[in-house]
Amino acid sequence: MSDTPPTIVWYRQDLRIDDHQALFHAADRGRVVPVYIHDPDPHASRANGSSKPRPMGAASKWWLHHSLQALADSLDDLGSPLVMRSGDPAKVLRELCEQTGADQVAVNKAIDPVTDDWDDEIEDELESSDIELIRFAPDLLWTIGTVMTGDDSPYKVFTPFWKAAIQHQVVDPLDAPKKLKPPTTSPDSDDLESFNLIDPIGWDDGFMDRWTPGESSARKRFKSFRKNLIDSYHDTRNQLDEPGWSAMSPHLHFGEISPRRMWNILHTKHDLNNEKGPAAYARQLVWREFSCHLLNHFPETPSQPFREQFKDFPWASNPEHLKRWQRGQTGYPIVDAAMRQLWTQGWMPNRVRMVVASFLCKHLLISWTDPRWLEEQLHRLERHLPVRIGWVHRFD
Repeated sequence: MSDTPPTIVWYRQDLRIDDHQALFHAADRGRVVPVYIHDPDPHASRANGSSKPRPMGAASKWWLHHSLQALADSLDDLGSPLVMRSGDPAKVLRELCEQTGADQVAVNKAIDPVTDDWDDEIEDELESSDIELIRFAPDLLWTIGTVMTGDDSPYKVFTPFWKAAIQHQVVDPLDAPKKLKPPTTSPDSDDLESFNLIDPIGWDDGFMDRWTPGESSARKRFKSFRKNLIDSYHDTRNQLDEPGWSAMSPHLHFGEISPRRMWNILHTKHDLNNEKGPAAYARQLVWREFSCHLLNHFPETPSQPFREQFKDFPWASNPEHLKRWQRGQTGYPIVDAAMRQLWTQGWMPNRVRMVVASFLCKHLLISWTDPRWLEEQLHRLERHLPVRIGWVHRFD
């Protein structure tokens, strides 16, 4: 074991130590070098013109800053500090392998096919330097392609997907390592502040009153929700006059808690056959799963309508209406309240997301295909998901 070269664990949207397959593999193999790479210009990093991940919005950057700090603290406690670097991922990973003697990079796969294709290129680049990229399953309950119809085609409707999916076993989550072996040569790390993730204007000052990013906070929030709210979730999740929702979506988005861990807790701590609230919540967790499977089977959906007959829909172009919708100045109280909550908290409950989306598309007739402004506001926007299941129809 002592002669085994170190393994780099490449962190991305999986900012935790619990149920982390890449970290578990590296710890079992020997010395561990945890790494986060901030790519300030992902469009420039790939030179072949292939699709790139969209840039991160301002609210997500705020969350990422604090989540990275929480992760760094956890890894420090385990004995192998988080190395933070900025630049092209393939180049940075090669440099770190040279500096530490690592011969493997372990990473959890991304959910979206754009990043997965991007990883193929990085794998080829690392292989040219005799570095092995080990890719583990993404943060899903079931592997893409395992929940299919009888003729082996993807489900397009949720309820049949749900009925088929729950017949499949969910792999038990992995416990966090108790200790990590650091590399014998510790590489330098950039300062988190150098990533410039926090907006100097201070428009996000109110976020900390509402949110505490990080793995520990994610576990605490989920525990509090199960203790105080989950029993009535099947009723209160539809109400707006009291907080009946879990607000776990940003924690899931940044991988501070895994869906497998949440699923395991739901099944071990609750009787899902007889408890309506926990059963309803488990069903909503599968909504996330359904949308991710759809995206991988139909990767064009972020920019194209799911139904062919809407491809040439005559969308309106009205910048004034769009601006009023964004600012919460439509004159419709529920729409305006939701949009103002979005601005101050970077989030809104699932049910009002559906209201404001319906208002935008069906009332104002403004297209959903360019969610750039929403990316600036939402902590947890799944940037590659189509609007109807991305920032709209998601559980909370």
